[in-house]
Amino acid sequence: MTLHEAIEHAREVSRRGCTECHKEHGQLADWLEELVRLRAELERVKAEHDAAIKELDGVASLVDGLADFVDREIHPVVDYNLYLGLRENVDAVSMFQHEDKWRGPQKEG
Repeated sequence: MTLHEAIEHAREVSRRGCTECHKEHGQLADWLEELVRLRAELERVKAEHDAAIKELDGVASLVDGLADFVDREIHPVVDYNLYLGLRENVDAVSMFQHEDKWRGPQKEG
């Protein structure tokens, strides 16, 4: 029996009368329908998560390219302290962008 068949069966039983069993089948059908909705929502959230990680990976390669650019083009023509500050900021962005991916969402508290 599939989940949708179970929902239909529970709905059919709930329509047959007014006993406690019929009411419980109606409640069961409601819960099963909620389960179907929550599973669909979970799939949607997983797809959004995967898309966000893919986008984050694209940003990571751009930041890596920026680090290479700073090393190759900026470093030779500016004061070393300015270069170092710029490079530290690029490195901080690189570390920040991967933080949640590496460790997952952190609970506060």
